[in-house]
Formats: sequence, C-alpha cells, structure tokens
Amino acid sequence: MSINNWCINCGEWLEPNHKCESKIKEEEREGKLMIPPFRVAEDEFIAISTAEELLDYIKHAEELISIVRESRSKAYKELANRGLRPIDRSTE
Repeated sequence: MSINNWCINCGEWLEPNHKCESKIKEEEREGKLMIPPFRVAEDEFIAISTAEELLDYIKHAEELISIVRESRSKAYKELANRGLRPIDRSTE
C-alpha cells in the first residue's frame, strides 16, 4: 500500500474521481501554521494541527523506539545466554 493513496489535504482515501473540498494552502489559526493530516504508518493516520504538536508526537515516538530497542537488545542477550540464536526469516 502506498502513501500516495491518501489525499494530503483532507486525509481521505483517493478514489479515481476524488475531489478534495479543502485547499492545498496551509491555513493560519491562532497565529500558528496548520499542518495537513498525513499518514505515519500503513494503518495509522494522524491529524496534527501545529508544529509544536508534531514535535511532541516525534518525541513520543523516539521514546517508544528507545524502549523497543532496549527490549530487543535484552531479548538477544537472553537468547545468547541460553545458547540459542534467533531464526533468520529473511531466507524463507
């Protein structure tokens, strides 16, 4: 599934005859530039309205990545301590 299947203006799925009601331009609201909705993963679509909210989202995502990396590292160490190796699924 491609990110290009979503309208960057309204966040709706792009059908062959999609007609977006919103404008491409950024709107100003309360003195802050508005960011159009965008897709961050195959099944996760977010609408963040300001740059400050986007930075908060990125910081939270970085924290989650750090936790996942630490957990993965501990899992690999535990496998090694037990004399095991992870299965390489890339060859299947």
